[in-house]
Amino acid sequence: MNLQTILVLIPILLSHSMWAKTFVYVSNANSSTISRYALDEQNGALELLGNTPAGGKIMPLALSPDKTLLYGALRNVPYSVVTWTINNTTGDLYALATVPVNASYPYITTDKSGKFLLSASYDSNIVTSNRIDKAGIVTSELAGLYKTGPHAHSVVVDATNHSVYVGNLGTDRVLQLHLEENGNLSAIGKGYVQDAKDSGPRHSAISPDNRFLYNLAEMAGTIAQYRRLDDGELVHVKTYPNAVRERYSLTHGIERTNFTGDASHLIWAADIRITPDGRWLYVTERTSSTVAGYEVDESSGELTLVGFWEVEKQPRGIAVDATGSWLLVTGEKSRVVGSYRIDGQTGVLKAAGEAGCGEDANWAVTTVSKGRWVLTSTSRVRLMSAMHIGEKDGENALSWSRRSDYHADPTDNDPSDPMDVCETCRTSILDHLQYYRDSAEEYHNTLESFIESVDKGCYICRSLYLTIPSDTREVLLAKESDTYHSLKWSYHPSFSPPLISIDGLIHTSSLNIYISLYRVQDQPPGVSLVAVKSGSTGSAQPLNQICRWLENCNTHHTTCSNELGDDKPWYPTRLLDLSSTDGRARIIETIETVPKGPYVTLSHCWGTIETPRTTRENLSKFKERLPKLTKTFEDAILVARKLNVDYMWIDSLCIIQGPDLEDWASESAQMSKIYQLALCNIAATASQDGRGGLFFTRAAISPCQVEIPTFLGPDRIWLVDDGLFQREVGSAPLLQRGWVVQEFILACRVVNFSQNQIYWQCKELSASESYPNGLPRSMGVTDRNIHTEIQNLRLSRRNPSLNTVGDRVELWNMLIYRYTQSSLSKSSDKLPALSGVVNYLRDIFPGEYHAGIWQDSIHLYLTWYCVGQYGPDFRPRPAEYRAPTWSWASTDNPVKVLRELRFGDSSKDLCPEDSCSFRG
Repeated sequence: MNLQTILVLIPILLSHSMWAKTFVYVSNANSSTISRYALDEQNGALELLGNTPAGGKIMPLALSPDKTLLYGALRNVPYSVVTWTINNTTGDLYALATVPVNASYPYITTDKSGKFLLSASYDSNIVTSNRIDKAGIVTSELAGLYKTGPHAHSVVVDATNHSVYVGNLGTDRVLQLHLEENGNLSAIGKGYVQDAKDSGPRHSAISPDNRFLYNLAEMAGTIAQYRRLDDGELVHVKTYPNAVRERYSLTHGIERTNFTGDASHLIWAADIRITPDGRWLYVTERTSSTVAGYEVDESSGELTLVGFWEVEKQPRGIAVDATGSWLLVTGEKSRVVGSYRIDGQTGVLKAAGEAGCGEDANWAVTTVSKGRWVLTSTSRVRLMSAMHIGEKDGENALSWSRRSDYHADPTDNDPSDPMDVCETCRTSILDHLQYYRDSAEEYHNTLESFIESVDKGCYICRSLYLTIPSDTREVLLAKESDTYHSLKWSYHPSFSPPLISIDGLIHTSSLNIYISLYRVQDQPPGVSLVAVKSGSTGSAQPLNQICRWLENCNTHHTTCSNELGDDKPWYPTRLLDLSSTDGRARIIETIETVPKGPYVTLSHCWGTIETPRTTRENLSKFKERLPKLTKTFEDAILVARKLNVDYMWIDSLCIIQGPDLEDWASESAQMSKIYQLALCNIAATASQDGRGGLFFTRAAISPCQVEIPTFLGPDRIWLVDDGLFQREVGSAPLLQRGWVVQEFILACRVVNFSQNQIYWQCKELSASESYPNGLPRSMGVTDRNIHTEIQNLRLSRRNPSLNTVGDRVELWNMLIYRYTQSSLSKSSDKLPALSGVVNYLRDIFPGEYHAGIWQDSIHLYLTWYCVGQYGPDFRPRPAEYRAPTWSWASTDNPVKVLRELRFGDSSKDLCPEDSCSFRG
């Protein structure tokens, strides 16, 4: 067993009148990369396009049935499988997820439906079936596991998707298994056919007509032909002994697991492939570095030797392109990939092109793209929709249509290169990291050079610039020569991960950022770094990611599922009905028109512009058709349709507005259920009013990948701005609105559309496009921390020892501090804007609730104080009464409870609990 390189061929059909464009992927195990090539279908020339980091010892590769996704198994501990999406225009690979798996896999493939990844483990003696989710991502969930005996080496699936065949080298058998609809694996008949002793059955290939299976024996160099019966059982037809060229005088091979002797005279066969028309079959033998070719009889399936060809040294993997015109060969001991023309009349091979690759080459698969259309995923959610990404006025234009015949391609527009850094940051910061010591140096001697670097897109400078308050930015842009500045950077190699900090002063503003450093090949624990490629938050790439998050949450997050419940669906009084085929929406009364599916909610800033509102006067008209809506509302409707959701709740349209507050009082009392039971909450996080919308043009942002010098040579690292989430979400316009605090806490899932990325928050996961598998803890997600505390208390409410007064007071302190930092347009909303959360918490907070104070342990809740009460931002009590003075709701300042009194039994000595009650 060797760590080798795997080859993948991706022919891309450009048009009916042009040659197909074929992409070739070579996985370099020892280089931990996948090399990408373009194959010229006319002359066989190979062009190196670039290298994609794989994250570890990458070996076997497999394609999804629709040819849009690539899967690769990492054979270093911890064993894992990576899912990449393929850009069918550029050949680029974008990592979607890396998941742990049970064993080290030398061979993987998918079933024909794309629901399962089938894998053979040589070391663990098993073949497994891992579930693939609707987003096309391989999961860790096992659907089936079959014990094979020593050294399972390959697994292939027949055309009916009912039978699986495993080359079992250690037992000299080809296993025959039934693949059930749920992914389970069971024996067909006695479960195997026996090959000759010590032959070492390795890889198999099934004829395109599904009648025959051919298995190559690693140690004997023979090819066994089997006929497939209707039930999938195999019947031996013939064994062909001449897969090894006689002139090399090779002798029978042996199992290579622990072999350390001279192998130069031993047979060591590797791979087998059949052309798409079924006419030619090719196998490799590594000791002689040859490929043998055979003609396949159309009727009997029997093989006739065509010839032998010397190819790349120690050829582990071969692939045939989709046209059957080219054979691609990789060699374990060769640093090139070779292409060979297949003569359509004779099957003879002729060398054509070659290109360099990484260390140890060994695998091959092919696929054809369906063209230039950029489609969203129909398989990821129930919505059968397509998004066409085109060019309109210099921006990405996004349109949608309900078409069940479209197929998924999660890539969107052509990706731009990851953002780089300026010369100052490279020479003054990055070039010094190799010395691995704490240091503090000047950073940008002039403001002019700093602003120039920001304009050019330097990742570090831009991250710092985004922390500068708007008034100071105006001073900077005015380019006043006397503007004071002092900036220094520091390197902290002892942190995990290491980080760069930049501190200083510009004008009157203090600045500080932290940039974490991750080696490209060392993903941070629990997260997956992905470079953001698309130029808009409204393009297909981020919208497809939402579908993947939602599917993953639906499938795997029990906390979220429990929150939504399995009871009969509940609906608000009114909803927007989005199901019309003409794209226009209307209001429905759910007691009259019962919805037929889930609904989503929208969190948005009303701002100072006129927001479309429902009144008693226009309700009848709006029930027929809504008027022209704001950009934010229109974008939100588009996202809902992308999620296959036909109903939406928007406060200004679903609550009757006006002087008559009866409907508002009734609906606001239902806030906890409205947000809690929605499929998800769409948040216009970056928009100050309805004109902003959800989608923004953006540059490719965090994380940024750069090259740095080290004592061992150049290395590539991710630069990750740890303050990005706080700036993009925590400090965004929407999160300053008081009503939104409870909307975010109540909602089971929130999708934040920020200025530069989309962020996902549910009760079990906070993620972004850069971190699709989870944000690092260092980024901090306040509302999710509150969620965690609520869930902990809810789960422990049956055990009083786990649901303590201190825990409840600490939760309430976190919540009111977060809430009192926000603002309200109406002072009288101070308590109503939190009423939904209060109703949500009644099952874990005993006793009565009045004016922001819980009766249980009232003496602790009354110890609140105003944060910064002696500072310049302190605000006096409002003149208009809204709450008693003993309530924190009587002030407009941020509020906390005294920390010294939140914990410990000694606090009870202040006042007996049974003597405290509400009056008046």
